[in-house]
Amino acid sequence: MKSKHGFNGNWDGIVRNEKLIAEQKVNPYRKPFTICDVMADKNNYRFMRLMQAPDAKYFWRILYNNHPNMKTTNEDPGPVPDWVNELWKYGEALQKWFTSQRGNKDRFIPKILEMASCKNKAPWASWSGTAWRGLARSMKAVATYKMTDEVSDWGGRLWLVGTTAYKSKYPIQSWTNFQDSSLEFASPHMTAGADVGVVLETKISKNEGFLSHEVTNLNNENFEEFEVIRISNKETIVKAYVKIEEIVSWLYKQFNFDNKKKYPDLSLLINSQSPSFIVECINKLAPVFGHDLAKKLMRPSHPFRKELDLRVQSLLYTKVQYGR
Repeated sequence: MKSKHGFNGNWDGIVRNEKLIAEQKVNPYRKPFTICDVMADKNNYRFMRLMQAPDAKYFWRILYNNHPNMKTTNEDPGPVPDWVNELWKYGEALQKWFTSQRGNKDRFIPKILEMASCKNKAPWASWSGTAWRGLARSMKAVATYKMTDEVSDWGGRLWLVGTTAYKSKYPIQSWTNFQDSSLEFASPHMTAGADVGVVLETKISKNEGFLSHEVTNLNNENFEEFEVIRISNKETIVKAYVKIEEIVSWLYKQFNFDNKKKYPDLSLLINSQSPSFIVECINKLAPVFGHDLAKKLMRPSHPFRKELDLRVQSLLYTKVQYGR
């Protein structure tokens, strides 16, 4: 019953509120704060708890009980404040970004952009340097690249090197600062209609880079991807590495070697010096790489030609030994 002084009899509420005010002086993590306060922290304690909490209530319990300088308690903090619910939206956005497939990520982009736009971010919240991105591409897409006959050897693979203009449809992309991690995604099996694995290489500026790989690795329970986030969809020229063995596989498919009318005697091919076979390979490569580069790739000393020779020799061995 409400008294003439306006008191409604809710002593528990008054006591609880006074208790919370007193506790906030001891544990500043119970005071309301914003996502930009989190991004400015010298250490990433609050940020990591936000990224790893399964829901807002769990995050509120951590804030209420688990200040780094206090012993952990199991006290129920009561209803989740509105400001904690709002913070949790940022944590959820990052969690979904790192665990969802491309098509399911779009709705979380605005929250991540808000975080990245915070002023005075701590060093762990930014990143700059060389980064790589693994992709699966069709040979039609590779035809738009400016390829050379240069070959790079890394990750246990040979790569044909070129450049291309890169512009993402999205203002946020996942890259990695560990080159070998990009191999996980540079496979034609990752995308329907793809022919080859491609790795792009670029320089990410401090204004573009969001979160260091030390932070993103802590959020990945399965393996370390050394992921960094690029905040930009501005077109940029990047280096492109195209996996040679998969170009060879694509070229191999252009020949129907099982057609006995067309290839009645495979041994004529395996001479590999067969002028007709070389010309035919050049003609099939030319629409993608241009005639001059196709001729260079088919030189006996080029790694592409050597890889092709091994593939065709393997085919002949299988035909001769097993009759198929």
